Amino acid sequence: MQVFMCSFLLFIVFFIGVHYNEHKNERKTIMSYLDENLYTKQPLSFKNGRFRILCISDLHGVVNFDKRILRDLAALLDNVKPDLVMVLGDLIWRDAMDSPDAMRAFIKPVFGVMEERQIPFAHVFGNHDNDCVGHCDFSQQEIYEEFALDVAKRGPEEIHGMGNYVLPIRAEHSDDIVYNVW
Repeated sequence: MQVFMCSFLLFIVFFIGVHYNEHKNERKTIMSYLDENLYTKQPLSFKNGRFRILCISDLHGVVNFDKRILRDLAALLDNVKPDLVMVLGDLIWRDAMDSPDAMRAFIKPVFGVMEERQIPFAHVFGNHDNDCVGHCDFSQQEIYEEFALDVAKRGPEEIHGMGNYVLPIRAEHSDDIVYNVW
């Protein structure tokens, strides 16, 4: 009976130890996943108790676009003074999708207006952005990521699609995440 009890207790201790180590590795995996995905190239944080997001969409940019869009975007940014600009899809269209250089011909001046003002921005893809003729979403994403203030990310590889990411917004006076843009 004593041999049985000792064997049983050893089994329980072994089982608890293995089970604990499995969950310890699981917690490590979850933490490394969060570390990889809860970051931004530029810090995003509340200022004076607020965090203002300006959303723009459907610019349908082409290579030879009307330059008044830059003037109007600059006026909008100067008036609203956002902490983040979200570009909600359909940024490029038609010939701006023919090549990476054609795409840059439109987005470089547009994003330049935001970069001149040191305003971080992020994007998601719309249906026209997905109408790729000369390249796929992945090369579009790489082009967007060339901009220092573009805080958008491809997103986790294990989630289908492009642009499945989260932007942590930090507290004004600490690194605590107080809000997420998903």
